[in-house]
Amino acid sequence: MSWVPIYIRGKKGFKDAVAAKREVTWLRGSTDGEVDLAMFWLRQGDDLVDLKRAIGSKLIFKFRIHFITDLDVHLAHLNKTPTFFSDAEKELILNATRAQELIRENRSARFAR
Repeated sequence: MSWVPIYIRGKKGFKDAVAAKREVTWLRGSTDGEVDLAMFWLRQGDDLVDLKRAIGSKLIFKFRIHFITDLDVHLAHLNKTPTFFSDAEKELILNATRAQELIRENRSARFAR
C-alpha cells in the first residue's frame, strides 16, 4: 500500500481540530509550530474529497483550510509577487508621477525667486 502526501494550511489552531477527525484513513505527518502548514498521508486510492468531508465544512471555513497536493507549486505561488496593474496602467502611473515631479519643480523654482 502506498501513501500520498497532502499538505494542509490554515489559521492558527487548525492542526488539533483536524487531527481529531479520524473518519478517513490517513496518517498525521509533520507539523511546524511556527508555520500553519501540516502534512498528512492519504492512501493512494483515497480521494481528497473524502478527507474534506471527514474534516467537515465548518472546520474548513472556520480555520480557512487550504488543501495542497503539490508543495512545490504552493511554495512557488507564495514566493511570486502579485502584479495588480497592467502594462498600460503602469505607464499611466509613471506619467502621473513624472507630471507631479514637474509640478513640484515649478513650485520650488517660483519660491526660489
